[in-house]
Amino acid sequence: MQNRFLVLDSSHEAIRNGNKALVASCGESYRHIVFPSSMPVATKLFEGLSLVQTHYGAICADDDVIFHDALRKALAFLSTHPDYVCADGIYLNFRPSNNEIHFQIEYGSHGIDANHPGARVFRLFQRYESMFYAVYRASNLRDIFSFVKNIPTLHYQELFQTTAAMLKGKSHRLSEFYAARQACGPADPIRDKWQTFYWFADNSAEFLSHYKAYRDDLWGFYQKFCTGQEMDQKVFFLAMDTAHAVFFSTGCPPKYFYSRLQQHWPEDVLAIINDSDNALEALKSNFMRKTDEVLNVVAWQLRKRGFLNSYNPPRTVERLRGEVAAKGIDGKRWGCRLPQNLLWLAAKPRFRAAFSELCNYLDDAKEKPNPHDQA
Repeated sequence: MQNRFLVLDSSHEAIRNGNKALVASCGESYRHIVFPSSMPVATKLFEGLSLVQTHYGAICADDDVIFHDALRKALAFLSTHPDYVCADGIYLNFRPSNNEIHFQIEYGSHGIDANHPGARVFRLFQRYESMFYAVYRASNLRDIFSFVKNIPTLHYQELFQTTAAMLKGKSHRLSEFYAARQACGPADPIRDKWQTFYWFADNSAEFLSHYKAYRDDLWGFYQKFCTGQEMDQKVFFLAMDTAHAVFFSTGCPPKYFYSRLQQHWPEDVLAIINDSDNALEALKSNFMRKTDEVLNVVAWQLRKRGFLNSYNPPRTVERLRGEVAAKGIDGKRWGCRLPQNLLWLAAKPRFRAAFSELCNYLDDAKEKPNPHDQA
């Protein structure tokens, strides 16, 4: 009889003995396999995958709950879609408290069905969600972890597993609840290199050297295991660099980055720069600012109720045309169009003066022959 559940145990002896007894009570479908506590997780998974006897497999963490119906549906989908490398569903995050369970969505975006492997990797890093625990063909998992086990950091081990999967094929996400993870402290409190931007801010040279080795590994995997290769090395590296840049820059905290630099200019503290914090805003009067706040709230309420879906306010500021015409300029020639959020500029003398001067310039330019037209 095939062992359908392999429990890869690298816990300490006291815990291990209890696990062994529990697995033995579950029946012949379960097998308890002991590994040294010092063995890296990726090596343990690679060794465990070599023992998998079924055609398909999925990794399950010890702090996750897998919903059986969704697991079976993911398996059924993958078995009938050879161009897909993995399938899963929606991941929940839960926290029990006072007889209530508080939920959040851990992963819930669509799968990735782009045809080109470069396009799939780019889409992955537009909104990264790990595919570590999806259902795979066991052979694909073994191929992926033959590289993962040699990567020195957990950070790039996880990224490699998901990126390599996207190089192999498409992913599918069912509209089913596939797994739930309990919110708790980190399983590995001393894990380093957890977030890309922290690592980069602390040691950019080290980060870049690890990234280069990781990218080389991806290229080696692509050459060895991906059929119908559509990218040479130059295009492959460009695709990987660009897609990863999107991911690495997401959520970068300026405050943390600046803390690593301020020792070099201690007099200049971090300035928090908002979109509204600019010289243009200084032109507004207090009345205009308060009016903007009120109008924004009103517009939000109207949009919420569906009244602004097709609303397109007029963009032509007739008052400026009249002022320009009154000064002897051909006002019929030059209108003024402003986006809705900048209509207030028409009431500012500085903008009206700038507009008038620009009309003068354009009138002069129209009257003078273009030397290029005469050539």
